[in-house]
This record gives sequence, C-alpha cells and structure tokens, in this order.
Amino acid sequence: MIKNTFREIFPKYWINSFIFILIFTVLMGLIGSAFPLDMEQVSEILEQAEELIPVDIDAQAIFVNNYRISLIMLTPILGFLFGLLVIFQTGMVFGAAGSSVGFSGILLYGLTALTPFFWLEFIAYAASMTESMYFIRGLIEKKINIEIKRVFTIIILNFILLGVGALIEILFI
Repeated sequence: MIKNTFREIFPKYWINSFIFILIFTVLMGLIGSAFPLDMEQVSEILEQAEELIPVDIDAQAIFVNNYRISLIMLTPILGFLFGLLVIFQTGMVFGAAGSSVGFSGILLYGLTALTPFFWLEFIAYAASMTESMYFIRGLIEKKINIEIKRVFTIIILNFILLGVGALIEILFI
C-alpha cells in the first residue's frame, strides 16, 4: 500500500526529473566553488556569510534556515531559479572559505559532499525544486490534486530530512 501510494505521488517521470535536478544542483554548487575570486571578493563573501550565521549557531537555527530555503524553493518556477542561485552562491562561499586559507574551494566542497547532511540537504532542495516545476504542469493539465498531495508530502519529508541533517551538521561545527 505504501509503495503504491509512493508511486502515485512520485511517478517515474518525476523521480527521473528529481535525479537530474539533484545532479544538476550538486554541479551548480561545484561550479560556484570553482568560480575565480580575487581577495577583495573573498573578503566580501566571507563577511556576508558571517553576517548570516548566528554567533550561537545550533541545530534549530540550521534547521530553520534550511527549511525556509526549501519552502521558498517550492514556489512554482521561481523556486527553481532561487534554488540555483542559492546553491551557486553557497558554492562561492566554499570557494571563498578555501581561498582564505590557501585551500581549494572545489576540494572543500567535495569533502563536504562526503558528509550525510550535505546529501540530506541536497535531496530536500532537489525535491522542492523539482516540484516547483511540476506544480505549474499540474495546474495546466488540471491535475492539481496530485500536485497538492506531492507538495504536502515534500513539505513533510523535507521537515524530516532537514531536521536530521541539522542534527548531524551541528556535530561537524
């Protein structure tokens, strides 16, 4: 029953799109981490990143930030574009952080990709971004009921994925 419900909510075409978007977003972050930066840009990016990160960072702050981003990414079409921008900029932060200590941003990004929280976050983001594209299709094809089920399922799954991811990420900080 659960398997059939899952297949109804996430048919093969949706899963295939999700996998493509997951790979694409990981590559966008990698490209951002490889983006050439001069020292002035490195300083500016790191200052902006420090302003966004609370001094007393905890799992709840990480969760709220990531969950908010995933919800914005669900916005039809614009959420996909927002997601690409956020992920590219996150890659640039990796590049700047690496450059500031003479380390490759690509390598830093790659090492982070070895952590479970990286994949939990990217799976959640890719699910939101995929649905942001399919929601419009559902409206056009008058299949709004399945899209609403899918959106609510993604909201719940992202809550779980990003909650667990935040608990794991705080262990790495």
